[in-house]
Amino acid sequence: MAGDDTFENLGKKIRALAKVNEEIIQILESQIRNNTQVIAGYDYQLNYSLPQNSDIATTSVADNSAEKFGFSAIPNRQYVKNLLHEWKYSGEALEKPDDIFNDKIDYNLKSYHNVKELIFFLPKVAEKFLTIARECPKVCKILRIFLSNLERLQVALGELNALTVDKDDDISNDEK
Repeated sequence: MAGDDTFENLGKKIRALAKVNEEIIQILESQIRNNTQVIAGYDYQLNYSLPQNSDIATTSVADNSAEKFGFSAIPNRQYVKNLLHEWKYSGEALEKPDDIFNDKIDYNLKSYHNVKELIFFLPKVAEKFLTIARECPKVCKILRIFLSNLERLQVALGELNALTVDKDDDISNDEK
């Protein structure tokens, strides 16, 4: 692990993770701009039709019982924008590194808005360390904190991205 935690390797990992996170947030933002809707779930309806009086005398229950019942899944569509803005982070809190450059970043991660801000600011501050600082244990420790925070942001992005995918109808097995 010590070989992986060199100043140079931490910089490569931070830059790569920041790039992936930025690409994911751009996709989410595109879905918001395009007013994309997804199937967020289903409402289910059970239909039953009573047989007519003339049918009761001539039809046995076993003969037509399947025809008298109907089951339908009604997709519940929601805008991606609403789903993302209603989302609340429930994962591990971000760690706050020393604010050496006086950037005053809010490391509270609670909402989609926080994710967007942190994905923008964290790589910029990490880049300051990579550009200005020299390799030493304290700087590597701070860079590990940035890397860990970017990994937690990626988990949050995974949760957010999952909200943008149509949910399957697991109950009725109807084709959509």
